[in-house]
Formats: sequence, C-alpha cells, structure tokens
Amino acid sequence: MILKNGLIFDGINFHPQRIDIRIEGKTIKEMGKNLSKRENEEVLDFKNKLIFPGLTNTHTHVVMNLLKGYGEDTDFYTWLFKEISPREDKLNGKDFYWGAMLGILEFVRRGITQFVDMYMGCEGIVEAVGDSGMKALITRGISNIDGEYSRIMREARQLFEYENSCDGRIKIGLGPHSAYTLSYKDLYRISEFALENDLPVTMHLYETEKEYETIRIEDIEETGILRNKIIIAHGTNIDEKIAEVFEKNNVNVSINVRSNMKLGNGIPPYKIYRDKNINITIGTDGSCSNNSLDILRDVNDYFLVTKSKDPDLFKIEDIYRILWENVSNIGFLGDKILKSGNSADLIVIDTNNPWYYPFELKYLFNNFIQSGNSTDVFATMINGNWIYYNGEYKTVDVEEVYYNVKKIRNRIN
Repeated sequence: MILKNGLIFDGINFHPQRIDIRIEGKTIKEMGKNLSKRENEEVLDFKNKLIFPGLTNTHTHVVMNLLKGYGEDTDFYTWLFKEISPREDKLNGKDFYWGAMLGILEFVRRGITQFVDMYMGCEGIVEAVGDSGMKALITRGISNIDGEYSRIMREARQLFEYENSCDGRIKIGLGPHSAYTLSYKDLYRISEFALENDLPVTMHLYETEKEYETIRIEDIEETGILRNKIIIAHGTNIDEKIAEVFEKNNVNVSINVRSNMKLGNGIPPYKIYRDKNINITIGTDGSCSNNSLDILRDVNDYFLVTKSKDPDLFKIEDIYRILWENVSNIGFLGDKILKSGNSADLIVIDTNNPWYYPFELKYLFNNFIQSGNSTDVFATMINGNWIYYNGEYKTVDVEEVYYNVKKIRNRIN
C-alpha cells in the first residue's frame, strides 16, 4: 500500500513534508518522494490530508466510559468514593469488555492508536484490545483498602500470560493505584516485584492538594517505586523539591488537565516540569472524570491555561514534542515516529474545512491544534490496518457495542 500526496508530520520535524509512505504488513517499509507503484499494490491519494503518527493516551481507565455523567459537580473524594466506587462494584463479567470497546471506538475516532490503562476486569480489556486491533499497556489497578492486596496481586500476575499477545499489540504492567490506597510497605513489595520482572509501572501521585499536604516525596522515594520504568499519572500538585526527585529518577509524568480542572485539583505546573526537564505526556484519565478521551482537547487546554499567565512559557512546538517525541522517550511504549522500519501506526487528518484556511504550511500544525479538532480525523491505522476510515469502523460492530452498553447502564443506574 502507498499513501500518496499527503503532507507528513513525522513526529520529529516540525514542518511537514510532501512525501509518500509505503506500508508492507504492519510496518512502514519506505518513505520518499514519488514512490512508484508496484504490481497489485494499492495506492491511496491523500491530497488535502495531513498524516501524523498515531496518538498515545498515557493515562486512562477505558471501562469508565460506562460511568460517564455520575458525580457531576462534586469534589474529588465525593466523586470517587460516593458516586463512582459503588457503581464500579456492580460491574462484572462482560461489562469490562463492552466498556473497553466503547472507549476504543472513541479512541480511534480521535486518532489515538495506543493507550495506557489501569483498572480491574482486565481480561475483558485485553479481549477488547485484541478484537479491535488497538494497542495498549494494560495494568491491573492495585489497592489494599479492604485488605485485598494478595487477591488483587494474584489477578495482576495472571495478566502476564497476555504479554506481547495479539501480534505484540498488548503489553502488561503493574498499576499500584496510589499512596492513599496502599501502604508504603505495599509499594515497596510492588516495586521489588516490578524490578525483578522488568515490568512497567503506572501510578496516581500528587493528583490532589491533600496528597501534596500528606504524602512526603521522601517516603515515596524510599519505597523504591520511582526506580521502576514508571509513568506517574497526574502530578498536578507538586513543587520544585518533588520535581527534583522526579528528575533524579527519570520519572515520566502523564498530565491529565481536564480531569484535574473539573474535579478542582488544579493545573500541573508546566514551568516546573519544563525547567527540570521532566518527560511529560498527555492522558485524559477516565471518561467519567474528563467526559472525553480526546488528548488533543486536553493538550490544547493545558497550552491555553498556561499561556494565560505567561504567553512566552509554552510554545506550539512544545505540544508537538509532548505528543510524539516524549512518548517515544518513555521507551516501553515504542517509537512513535513515522520512519522506515517502525510500526505503521498513523492518523490522517482532513483539512478540507474552513478552519484550516488560509492554507499555509508554516501554520498547519498550529491550525491543527488550535483551530481543528479530533473529529477532523479521516482515518486511523494501527499495525498497517485501517481501524477507522472515512466514517466507518472497520473492526468493531458499533451497534452491538451501543446495545450492550445501554443494557449495562440500565442495570447499574
């Protein structure tokens, strides 16, 4: 297959190139000008289209689409423990599969080709990822609120059989929920197990002001959890001292802007992260705290709210780096750059809309982020397969998903 005549943003070069992309199997085979068609090779003309690497949502709870709308207009702890947790207790069996499928439909429609998840019912999430063609790092959320650490850790270990399954699209890690649902001893045990088995870890930390006031970074560091290949989710309420520890341990942080704003948890301090050279990426959190799985919306909000206080602090080029180069820097999420030999994970953007005009190359990325939106996604490819193309979901029966989601929602209301 050759993708011709598109403007290519490869994830490294900020300015687009009009070059062709040849795809063989699940891999980008060749990129160059005026590639010649081979016998029986499909050629797609993407004139007036932009092509980007696929996006990665670095922190979410994909099944929580089932809970969207619950706990609106409440504070974080009321939302979590009074509104969400009781309804999560009603989820069972195939619910996790259908909830994940609903989230995956939104992901591919919004140009997301990979996500990092922390939840329960992970076998259902694995099955949904496998059936849909999506890519994911899946972690069992681990807590010890009711003395269930041993049972949950058994579930987490059982997931290891799915590592690299579905043609390598599924990765498995550990998901310690937080320092307020686990003891420091628990975090130490999880850290040691992850280090021994070379497992990636993702964990909520410093999401709320209460965490900042009650959880000392020295105690977190002493558990060893930051020595792992780790993505910290949120990191909203931090200071320079915490950032120095993150920097020393090469911690990756997933910023979840809209979720934090909605629940009154503040804005992640971009200047501190930038000055300490900490690798930040964008996640949405679950769809019932954000109400959307659109990381383009999140990063644009972060951009604007940061610039509202200092217009020189956050540059449009920084968004480009955050979306692709920083995800590649994490390592265990793969190389997200479009180049020969990499996985054919890409998105196609339709620019035949008034908000992309006047059509000038030097402003295209700016228009994509600030004028366009994720519904401009024309197509989403993962491992060389079109998962979404021109209004059609290629791998999922949408009506079947909607039917089952409605049944679940009626039961848990």
